[in-house]
Amino acid sequence: MNVYQCGGARRSRIAVYVYPYARYADERGRALVPLSREYLDVLQAVQQSPFYTDDPHEACIFLPAIDTLANRIDSELTTRALASLPYWQDGENHLVFSVWPGTGTERLGRALLAGASLSSLVYRHGFDVSLPTGAEFCLAVLDWTRIGLHVYEEDLARLPDILAEVSESRRLEMRRQGAWVWRRYLRSFREMALTTLQIVNDRVMPHLARSYEEWNDPPHLVSPAYPLTVPYTAPRSQGFTAVVLTYDRLDSLYQIIETVALAPSLSKVLVVWNNQKKAPPSASLWPTISKPLKVVQTGANLLSNRFYPYDEIETECVLALDDDITMLTVDELEFGYQVWREYPDRIVGFPSRNHVWNNVTQSWGYDSEWTSDLSMVLTGAAFYHKYWNYRYTNSLPGNIKQWVDDNMNCEDIAMNFLVSNVTGKAPIKVAARKKFKCTSADCSGGDLSANVDHFIERSDCIQHFVGAFGAMPLRRVQFRADPVLYRDDFPAKLKRYNDVGSL
Repeated sequence: MNVYQCGGARRSRIAVYVYPYARYADERGRALVPLSREYLDVLQAVQQSPFYTDDPHEACIFLPAIDTLANRIDSELTTRALASLPYWQDGENHLVFSVWPGTGTERLGRALLAGASLSSLVYRHGFDVSLPTGAEFCLAVLDWTRIGLHVYEEDLARLPDILAEVSESRRLEMRRQGAWVWRRYLRSFREMALTTLQIVNDRVMPHLARSYEEWNDPPHLVSPAYPLTVPYTAPRSQGFTAVVLTYDRLDSLYQIIETVALAPSLSKVLVVWNNQKKAPPSASLWPTISKPLKVVQTGANLLSNRFYPYDEIETECVLALDDDITMLTVDELEFGYQVWREYPDRIVGFPSRNHVWNNVTQSWGYDSEWTSDLSMVLTGAAFYHKYWNYRYTNSLPGNIKQWVDDNMNCEDIAMNFLVSNVTGKAPIKVAARKKFKCTSADCSGGDLSANVDHFIERSDCIQHFVGAFGAMPLRRVQFRADPVLYRDDFPAKLKRYNDVGSL
């Protein structure tokens, strides 16, 4: 596929051109069958979608008005008809739907094929799109983490017992999510056509990818300072705003400010003073730094105050910091920001955690074991786009925000739920450091981290959030971003980020 044809004015999504319908007949008078009702639904769905363009010179993808959905088609005649299209060029950037198995559309050149039974047609991974057949029953590949159970191979002998232990609420959740997947993606040719375009769009523009729903249901009442839809590109020159939530730990707060102020990409430090019983120090007592320092006094001691869309945040990027994360180095902070620039729709940061399913209790739990798996990056030290402040403050489902503020816990988990639910992506852990010398309940350095009640509370939060979201949105991943030459035995002058903590 020629992705260079997909730029131009429409850089937020691919543009799809639908050929006008024309009757085709060969020299012997054989004509193609008329367009079926199903294929008309496909063409109309595309023409009514945000992907459509009526200008073939602007198009990234071309959709022929030649029906390949019929149960029986003349493959030779269809192939010749496709080759006669004015922009065909051996099928480059053309999308051909063939949902019925065995239609004989093998000779498509470089065209993208969206259809069933692709294994028999030599499916090209990352190129073709696998879809279910239009029959009543089919085998489809879906995100089973939301609609199915995960069972280890060694537990297969216990499968009947495991299934019997699934609670009625869990069964209901899986049925509800399965029904949503069917309605949204699979129940008709219209939904399958739009799903296909979304998949192709995500492949062509992974840095700009967003769901079809986002174009039709954008956030409401967005401040002019905040983008309307999920941001996927970050400006190079703006840098980041460090937002530090604090109550009254001044010594560690001052140390953090002095450290983060040395980061080349820092634009501003914003201190969120969450103590209503004690006024913040006078201006003369704050550290002297070369970047602007602003203190915001909150009206109530709420954890959600750290995610409020403050007008003082003028950069796209926010670095959220707890006031006791004193161990991070300047190189780690700067490297973390540069990684965020590559993944501006993700949470990018340092302390990572995981969610686990307990087959005994039939519930989700919170896990801080040091493994290769992670699904959350805690916002005690993490970069993210300021857009998520707006979404957290204004569009969290259910009563999650109230739950966080009432329980004084789990605002970081809620933010991870929110971002993964919208983007469908996992967070990014930066660098190898796992030990954080802080005294808060979740930094592995203080006694509180060993408190069983703490993990019970965090697990309760996860279970409550799953109920509010209607599914488990967190995505598990095994990935970590390290600086180039991080562990290589090279002279320090050849490395850009030398002061990065080890395990």
